Amino acid sequence: MGLSAKLLVIGAALVVTLSPAFSFTTSAGGLKPGISAPPDAWGFSCSTPTATRAGRGWTGATMSTVTTPTHSLACNGEPLPCSIASDEFLKTYPRGPYTTGRTLDGKSVFEFEFHNRRIAQSVQLMVDAGSLKRPEEYDVLTDPERLRPLLLEGVRRALTDFRALDGCSQLEAKITILVTVDEEGSTHKLWVHCQPLGERPSKPVRIQIMGAPRDNPEA
Repeated sequence: MGLSAKLLVIGAALVVTLSPAFSFTTSAGGLKPGISAPPDAWGFSCSTPTATRAGRGWTGATMSTVTTPTHSLACNGEPLPCSIASDEFLKTYPRGPYTTGRTLDGKSVFEFEFHNRRIAQSVQLMVDAGSLKRPEEYDVLTDPERLRPLLLEGVRRALTDFRALDGCSQLEAKITILVTVDEEGSTHKLWVHCQPLGERPSKPVRIQIMGAPRDNPEA
């Protein structure tokens, strides 16, 4: 299926719209016009941006009130069954660089380009530190431009399946992205997990930081 994109710049926020078209913003100092262009092989096109809200919810999407587990999972762009939440997903699956994001207005991924760069940088840092086996596709996974279409494919697949779940079509989603490398063969797996985004706490939140610092805090 073809994809399309809008270029949208709002302050320093970065947004990728996923359904049915893709649009994305890049960090900048204000609202700037986009550039019209014909779709390429991926179906991307650019157009003049319109204003959007950066709030936690929108009139077409709501925060999660679902009581039964509703999760979706994609691996290298292919759907897989999933019955566990994101925290258990990270504990259960092999260790690797990961990042967590959220949808915005039900059809966008907030700060998508940041998450894309973070995964690329983390793969490089963990391989350099010896905590991740060097994958066969190392040059692709550490290059944000080459990683981007793979990540878009996985996110789109997982979000499409998430929207199809009972009670999830109008919910904002929490998105967890994980890269793992097989010990035998050095092939990589790019996982994308989706679940309903939790409710915002009604009262101020207290945070306690405990435990030892991370071995590689930049990864």
